[in-house]
Amino acid sequence: MTKQLLALCIALTIFVHLSAQDWQQLNDTPFFKHHSNGFGFEGKAYVIEGTAGESDENGVSNEVWEYTPETDTWQRLNDFPGPGRAIAIGDDLDGKYYYGFGRGENGLLSDLWEYDPTTDMFTELPSCPCVGRSHPALVAHNNKIFMGSGTGQDNDLSDWWVYDMETMEWSQKEDIPGNNRHHPFQFGIDDAIYVGGGHISNWSRWDIESETWSQIDNLPGGRVAGSQFSHKGKGYVLSGDSASHGALETDELFMEYNSQADLWTSLPPHPGTNRWACSSFIIDDALYLFGGYPYADDFVRDSSMWKFDMDVLACLAPSNLNAVSVTDTEAGLFWFSSNNSEVDTLLWRQVGDPNWTIVVGPEAVHTLSNLEACQDYEFRVLSQCADLVSNYSEILQFSTDGCCTTPELVLSGDEESINVEWNGILAASEYQMRWKATDDTEWNTITETSTGLILSNVFSCTEYEFQIKPICAIAEVDYSSSIYYLTKGCGACLDIEYCTVGFDDSEYLFIDRVVIDDYENDTGDDGGYANYGMPDAQSLQIGESFSLSVEIGSSDLFAFGSIGAWIDFNGDGEFSDSEQIMHEDFVEDGISQSIEIPSDAQLGLTKLRILTTWEEEFDGCGISDWSNGEVEDYCVVLENSSNAIDAWNDEEVTIYPNPFSAELSIDLTTLNQSGSVKIYNSIGSLVFTKQYEANQEVINIPGEKLSNSFGVYYCLILDSAGKVLYAEKVTHSK
Repeated sequence: MTKQLLALCIALTIFVHLSAQDWQQLNDTPFFKHHSNGFGFEGKAYVIEGTAGESDENGVSNEVWEYTPETDTWQRLNDFPGPGRAIAIGDDLDGKYYYGFGRGENGLLSDLWEYDPTTDMFTELPSCPCVGRSHPALVAHNNKIFMGSGTGQDNDLSDWWVYDMETMEWSQKEDIPGNNRHHPFQFGIDDAIYVGGGHISNWSRWDIESETWSQIDNLPGGRVAGSQFSHKGKGYVLSGDSASHGALETDELFMEYNSQADLWTSLPPHPGTNRWACSSFIIDDALYLFGGYPYADDFVRDSSMWKFDMDVLACLAPSNLNAVSVTDTEAGLFWFSSNNSEVDTLLWRQVGDPNWTIVVGPEAVHTLSNLEACQDYEFRVLSQCADLVSNYSEILQFSTDGCCTTPELVLSGDEESINVEWNGILAASEYQMRWKATDDTEWNTITETSTGLILSNVFSCTEYEFQIKPICAIAEVDYSSSIYYLTKGCGACLDIEYCTVGFDDSEYLFIDRVVIDDYENDTGDDGGYANYGMPDAQSLQIGESFSLSVEIGSSDLFAFGSIGAWIDFNGDGEFSDSEQIMHEDFVEDGISQSIEIPSDAQLGLTKLRILTTWEEEFDGCGISDWSNGEVEDYCVVLENSSNAIDAWNDEEVTIYPNPFSAELSIDLTTLNQSGSVKIYNSIGSLVFTKQYEANQEVINIPGEKLSNSFGVYYCLILDSAGKVLYAEKVTHSK
């Protein structure tokens, strides 16, 4: 039978094909402990229990259990005879299990044991002549045991040791590159050992023959506290947490490493979120996952166990389904096929139709034609790999064009105009847009047949509100939700896009409270980043000092971390070393300091950034490897003090009336040189500028030329070189 004919036979019976779940839930384990260790041997599995007994959450354990897959049952065997322990490590080789290290009741351990499941007996081997440690890397491979890193008495480690099973001797080798770490991932393939993660974003290969390290693809990054194994010449990492004990992306939950290609591949993820300190074993070609705590579940015990058939990997279901170039009558479908796929089968239909349309051997991007406008469709794909057929892919739904849907507005602009654009709607003959300043009550309404327009003569540093709706013959829809746009001219803090920073996890270290002079902000945990800009802009005086207090918090017993702060004094959108106003390493609870604003700081609205982290080396744009912590941004107004303004008044200039309402007049007839007039609002935004000539007559400025709001302004008279000749604070009143 030809492959195409076989594929057709498969397709013709597709309606009775039931897609097996990649992961199958089994009975719960009769025990719960995290950091357990287990292996499969001759159709059964053996688990040496880990940390957290039923009566003692931090207690040690020496339990040994046997699992029988045919009955999905557990039986307790003789206890491990060595010292009870927590956070130990082990690996199997040639039907034996090698187990040791961890934290005992009397301290850290460095012993090693061999377990024979055929006799249910442990034999103690020579201990490592190294410091005791918990959760190191350990791989039994090629008649040797490789061990390194972990947590010692005072800190994490990076040393690397090899135990020769023939000579029964330990020898120390070159350290693992990439800094100290604990609870990394590790496995052996052919003539190499692979170690990575453990809070360090570094993956390395140890060549057993040459005894040298080299770097490999770092795709799994610094993840920690999961499970790992090698199987049929490939390496696998399973679950765990991110480097900062945060969530893993779905495509990171289960990954395969191909050492020949130095390539990581995402595999079908296990159910639920990532599990910290989980365990696994393999019986024949079936993988079993159990133990650990699900992420973000308040340390709720999870005794569930799941099974995954590793044979599925020989013919994985297609992934990354997508629909592109979708019109009212056509759509292009594509997906990623299994590496072993010989032919794919596509199934598609209109949502709600009981029958699928079947396409055997579709194009790489398969085009569906003669579709109906404004309808929902769905498709899925399976692959044929030699004599194997994959499970179905996930179903992807998409909608054809032709509905009377609301456009999406995109806004851009400067101090004097706003560019408004939106996507075209096939069913729309025209579009109705309305807009207003957010403080106004009346809308301005515009009807357009195009998909964009420019609004001129808007005020600088003013927030505007926009809504839009399409006008369609087939249906009537309401205005869209409002989107807002702040025009330029507010100053560096709001006009400039600063470097983006933030932490993935702030549970154990965050900024809890900030006090800037009289301004107080109880922030709490904001999830790694928060922007507390306008309208809470605190005024600071150039050339004078202000008080900054930063308190840090933690979900743990106490808060302990480094604190840094910067102000962009020159308003260039960057935080230079000279603009760092605070840097204290490893303080408890917080710090308070008096900080002076330099006399050459630029007038106006600028950004204050505050950071707390567990690291010592950092700047205003981050650190090399983000750990737990948080960043908060604030806007502050840098003002000239009244003393500074008085010092400028060297020339005779008359500004009147002050306060003013309808019009402000500036008499420059006494100045015998040319220059410019600049007027700033209270947050430092330039709202008016005009050149003047020597002995010019009075300049009259209507109030509406300055802004659409009332309040305090700064009027500066400068010479042609930009030197301030005169400055005065004026008030625009109603």
